[in-house]
Amino acid sequence: MSQMPTAGEARAARRNAHWQDRQRRQMEQRGDAGLAEAWYDRVRTICKDRAEAGDPEAWRDLARTLENWVERQTSRHGT
Repeated sequence: MSQMPTAGEARAARRNAHWQDRQRRQMEQRGDAGLAEAWYDRVRTICKDRAEAGDPEAWRDLARTLENWVERQTSRHGT
C-alpha cells in the first residue's frame, strides 16, 4: 500500500502538471516562441519560490545565464 503524498508533494505534483499542460498549449499556439515563454514562466516561479524561502541565488544564476545567452547571440550575429 502506498503512502499518501504530503501537502507539499501534492502541491508540487499539481504545479508540475499545470506547467506541463501550459507548456504544451503554448507550443501548440505559438510554436517555439510559446515554448520559450512557458520556460520563462516556469523559471520565474522557481526563482520567486526560492527567494521567498530566503535563497536569492536562483535570480542571480538566472541573470548570469541570460547574460551569457545574450552575449552568445549578439556576438554570433554581430549586433
